[in-house]
Amino acid sequence: LAPPMRCAVGAAGEEAPAAAELSFRSANSDDLGTISELCAEAFGGPFQWYQIFKRTTSVTRFRAVLTRRLRATQQRPLPGEARLLHALIVAEVGQEVVGFVEVGLLPSPERKE
Repeated sequence: LAPPMRCAVGAAGEEAPAAAELSFRSANSDDLGTISELCAEAFGGPFQWYQIFKRTTSVTRFRAVLTRRLRATQQRPLPGEARLLHALIVAEVGQEVVGFVEVGLLPSPERKE
């Protein structure tokens, strides 16, 4: 078996919050802006000050994809269909979203370059 993984939350050099401070909940539409920024920085960043257009474009694209995926998780199944096993989960310290994970059975988002 693989050893347990540790997850640090926050920018490089910041101290990770104590486990008691970290809470998890399902994402909602109010979280999409923050989640999109986290994803843009994680998968496209870090961005320099002069890359504002590139960062804004990345955040906008992540928001569009995440909006569709959040809607898919909120749809009720038709009679006779199985419930979708998928979730968008945020990690919070206090009221601030500091992490995001998507788990489940939706197909991977398409990459367009």
